Amino acid sequence: MSVSTPLLPKAGDRMTFQEFKALNLPESSSLYLLKGIVYDEADSAQDETMTKRNHQHAGVESRLCFLLHRWREASKFACRIFSGEVGCEAPEFSLDVGIDIAVFTKETVDRQGTNPFIQGVPLLAVEILSPSDKQSSIKDKIDSYLNAGVPLVWMVDPHFRTIIVHRPNVVPEMFASGAELDGSPTLPGLRIEIAEIFE
Repeated sequence: MSVSTPLLPKAGDRMTFQEFKALNLPESSSLYLLKGIVYDEADSAQDETMTKRNHQHAGVESRLCFLLHRWREASKFACRIFSGEVGCEAPEFSLDVGIDIAVFTKETVDRQGTNPFIQGVPLLAVEILSPSDKQSSIKDKIDSYLNAGVPLVWMVDPHFRTIIVHRPNVVPEMFASGAELDGSPTLPGLRIEIAEIFE
């Protein structure tokens, strides 16, 4: 007697957070959940996998992480910084995503126990654009972060060397070379020259 494998949802399917979690997807899965709707990162990836990023994306991610760690060490701010599609879950907002770079309070991370993904919203969520990203998917992610209570979201465009800063109930601001990012009041004392990110 053969055991049938449950069908995986496809992009556009509606699911509750509990239904999505019950799938027990592997960490390598390209599926994620925003506002109760399933998305598939592989739909927009040229090679149908999420195992590779272009070097511009990877370079900006590495550089920005370095600058955030430098700030944290200098400021002694109690937070943890993660990169590489860190898993973030906010069940009450039907949010189950991987974030390019995220800064969480130390308290949020400390209460995770053995959970492989972080339950709770970050102080900062950074999405770095890749050529294969769909504008609608990025917009939905940013809207979901803000609706879930993320106080600061950066959308980084390595091609145009710009960063758009999103905060709840505030008109987004674009910054380019010659300008400076200011993380206050969410991340006190964080100031980063845009040119440093795209070196």
